[in-house]
Amino acid sequence: MHYDNAGNTLPEEPDEPLILPSAFKHGVSENDILHAWRMARGPVDVNYHRDPPTYMYVGPGVSGAVWYEIGTASRAGYDQELIVHAMKARKSYLRKEGLR
Repeated sequence: MHYDNAGNTLPEEPDEPLILPSAFKHGVSENDILHAWRMARGPVDVNYHRDPPTYMYVGPGVSGAVWYEIGTASRAGYDQELIVHAMKARKSYLRKEGLR
């Protein structure tokens, strides 16, 4: 894992997202975050009240047994999408995708 000066996880590949420290708050591993992001469905929610807007997706972790909600945003000066949130998916988001 590589980090920038602010402690953000740097992507291994140019198309990979930048994972901010806030995404690890709920104990989701980097591998599960990236797998869920790559396999994501959605967006299941968009918050237009934020500037920039944030998008919520759901995707399976590496094992496929647990689904995670992944919150993303964009930011001026960053080419990559920013992952700002990750946790076990709430039932309301899973229902929006017909998963519960």
